[in-house]
Amino acid sequence: MDEYHCKAWLRMSDSNTQTISCDDNKYFNIQFEYKTMFVPVQSSFRHIIRRHTLHNVSIDKMMDENTFVPLLSQINVPQDAFTLVVEEIMQCASNIVNDDDETYKNRNIFTTRVDFSVTKAIEDVDCEEEEENNILEDNVEIIDLEEEEEEEEEEEEEEEGNNSLQEDVEIIDIEEETNELVHDVPIIEIESDEDDLEEDGELMMFEEEYTRFIPAAKLCIEELKMALLHYVQQSRDTPTCQSFSATAEHRGKVDAN
Repeated sequence: MDEYHCKAWLRMSDSNTQTISCDDNKYFNIQFEYKTMFVPVQSSFRHIIRRHTLHNVSIDKMMDENTFVPLLSQINVPQDAFTLVVEEIMQCASNIVNDDDETYKNRNIFTTRVDFSVTKAIEDVDCEEEEENNILEDNVEIIDLEEEEEEEEEEEEEEEGNNSLQEDVEIIDIEEETNELVHDVPIIEIESDEDDLEEDGELMMFEEEYTRFIPAAKLCIEELKMALLHYVQQSRDTPTCQSFSATAEHRGKVDAN
């Protein structure tokens, strides 16, 4: 069983404040879009769109259901859907006229959009025949949704490919910039700094050892001096040393004479 959906609504962007007569009546431009959606058993999902427009329809005609029957018959709207479509259009017009909003009161011409859709579950052969019958009609657009989805997927893949290429380029640029920064670094200075640190470390170690060595060396020298002085004093006190001193003193006198 076919499914019908209809919605009528005001398009404020296409409405204006111009008047077409001296009276205060409201007039409507009706943009009617009729979409037939096919759900075939074995092929892709498709739909046909028909577009029609009625100009300068007075409010009196908008509230008369006989105004739209010829149009609905002309564009092959199912007869059992006439009541649904007409009631939706009349309800939209009534809401506009009876609304106390100043925006509506200051306007004389309104544009009403009517979206009517039919969903059909049919065989592929019937779908092809329906499309062939509608090829010669005016304002008819046949759309293959599967092809649209494939095209959208291809476009998305192309965009992803472009994005990936851009990302690769950006990565390459970053790597090049990083390499340039590395080349600009004075490597020799870094190595010299490391050598200076090593030399400073060795110097500190030497100073520590030298600091520890000086008191010990001084103490050792003092001990040697004390030992030598003690040895000299002992040598002078011995008989051998005294006789040696007397002999030397006698020789000095003989030489003087």
